[in-house]
Order: sequence, then C-alpha cells, then structure tokens
Amino acid sequence: MTPAAHIAAAIEILDLILAGENAAASLNRWGRSNRFAGSGDRNAIRDLVFAALRQKSSLTKRTKDISGRSWIIALLQKKEANFDKYFGVSKYSPTKITKVELDLLPLKNEYDIYDIPSWLWPKWKASLGKKANDVANSLKERANIFLRVNITKGTRKDALQALEKEGIISNLHPTVSTALVVNKGYRKIKNSRAYGSGLVELQDASSQASVLQLSMDQSGPILDFCAGGGGKSLALSAFLNQPIFAYDINFERMKDLPKRARRSSADIRIIESEDLKNLSDNLFIRSNENTLILSNVDQIPLKFQKQFLFFIENPEFFKSSNIELDHKIITISEKKLDEEVKNGNVLIRLYERLKVDHMICPSLSNRIPDIQPILN
Repeated sequence: MTPAAHIAAAIEILDLILAGENAAASLNRWGRSNRFAGSGDRNAIRDLVFAALRQKSSLTKRTKDISGRSWIIALLQKKEANFDKYFGVSKYSPTKITKVELDLLPLKNEYDIYDIPSWLWPKWKASLGKKANDVANSLKERANIFLRVNITKGTRKDALQALEKEGIISNLHPTVSTALVVNKGYRKIKNSRAYGSGLVELQDASSQASVLQLSMDQSGPILDFCAGGGGKSLALSAFLNQPIFAYDINFERMKDLPKRARRSSADIRIIESEDLKNLSDNLFIRSNENTLILSNVDQIPLKFQKQFLFFIENPEFFKSSNIELDHKIITISEKKLDEEVKNGNVLIRLYERLKVDHMICPSLSNRIPDIQPILN
C-alpha cells in the first residue's frame, strides 16, 4: 500500500469510530476486510488512527464538519504535510482536496488546544502549575514502550547490548531498576533474540515498580489473583525466585501465559476455579496487615465462596496460618449484592456474614469535586 492508501484507510476507520464503533474493533474489522494489507501497512494505519484520537478535540474542533476526512486533514495540516502526496493521486487515495477543506477554524478554548476535558482543565492547571501545558502535550504523543529485564537471565546492561545488535535502541529507566525505555526499533522487539530467549518482556514501568515494592522475604505460596496476560506473574517469579500461582476469572486471558513462562524459564502454575480450594491455607490478599479485601466478590466462583465462608466461620484457620485478621473484611462490588444473591451469584450465608456495614460509592462522573483530592 502507498502512503496515500494509508490515509484513505485511516479516514474510513475514523468514520466508523465517529459512528460509535470501538477503535480497536474498527481497526480489526478493516484488517479482516482488507487481507491484502501487510503488517507494515496495518501498523502505519493504526499509527494514523491513534494519532488522530489522541488529539481529537484540537483537530475536530477546527473543522467545519466532523468526518474522518476532515479529521485527517486537520492532523496532516498540523504536521505540515504535503497534501499533494496523499489526495487525488490514484484510485486508492482520497479524492483531491479543496481550498475550503484547508480553511480550518481557530481554536477558542485553551483546553481544546491541549486536548483536556473542559471540566478537568482548571484542576489540571492548578495541580501541575507550570508543567500543565507540557504534560498535556506529552499525552498527544505515543506512549513510551517499556521492557522488563528478566533478572534471572541477565542484567540491564546485557539486555541493552543484545537489543542494540538487532537495531533496538533503549536506555535505562531512571527509577525502575528492571526497566528499559525503548527509543527506536520497537516493532522489532517480538522478533528479537533477546525477547525470544526470555531476556526481556514487554511490561509497563509502573507494573514493574509495583512488584519491586514487595519485600523479598515472602513465606508460603503466592497467588496472582487477577493474572490477565500474566505480566506481573512473570515479574513476581523473577523478582522472588519462586513459583507463582496464576488465576483469572476469565481463563481465556491467560492463554498465552504458558508460552511466556517457558520463554522466561518461570515457574508459573495456572489454576482454575476448582483448584483454589487445594491451595495452602495462608493464601490470601492482605492489606495493612490485618484487613482482607475481596474485589468484585460477585464474580468469585461459588466453589471458592463456599471455601471462603468456611474460613471466616472457623477462626482457628487464621490462627494456624499466623494471620491476625480478626475478621476485618472489606468486599467491593459494582453490583447490588442483594440482587446478586437472588440471581444465584452470591451465597446468601456469605452475604449475611458480610453485610455488617454498607456504603455506596457513586461513579466519579457523578462527583467531579472528588477527582482532585484523589489525584493528590
């Protein structure tokens, strides 16, 4: 495909998004309908679409009509692109551009210039001060790609050198001791020897940092209770140098984890709902050393709810596991638990045990003044 054809495809996909379709779904639909497009073409189109999405307000509010075509025109004009290379050059390109389409409107509001929601902009400026504009502009660019160095296979210096040999240029993350920031060649990562051998894994720096905050003095088995793709399970295994149990309510999310674990030489033991009851007694999610927090309790399988009910009805369990919980338990759910009991998703005995105090927390969209304190 030519660059002009990439522009035409991006326009088509942006029209789907404007019609209400999810961005990822729109890109996937276009890819399935246009099998001739190679991976390089799909990547170029994806980059155009997401560049437009990250700057939606500052681009679409400059156009006289809102369409995929006008959106892309505003993006290309901002890049000072040569429109003659992309419009009206072939049957696969967008039709020739007109002078009217190039006559874009000025932006009136500062929050539109920086692509920040109008309700958030005053709080944004108050919080970030002189950095407000620079931080907002940084969000218009593609996010950094981070790698986690598998410390069981080598050092960050080893990884830097191995990646550089294959045209992948990176540097050390300033605060996360396992992380690299990729500057060039990120599309080559998954085909590189460093990735294939398990020396590096794709993982956001913040996720890596959360693992590094843990004490290395851990006793008993460790469960990643919301494993997803398994990135933190792999990081935990490398950092603590011990087996990690991995579970997710959606088992399909973990389908690639066995392959990733083999590549990383990590001992990851995937479990299903019925296996949870066979884990060691001291396998709990703890907060502040004496409080147990269960998130989305309505999604916990009934078999595990029965097992958990046994635990809280038998205090000697906690004593034998050296856990001083004193029955301080917080459960969190996005649904009304009394209705979930009626629907058969929550055991009534467990519900009766947990409903000592009840608090409803409305969505943040309904309590805008609370956002700033949370950010602080």
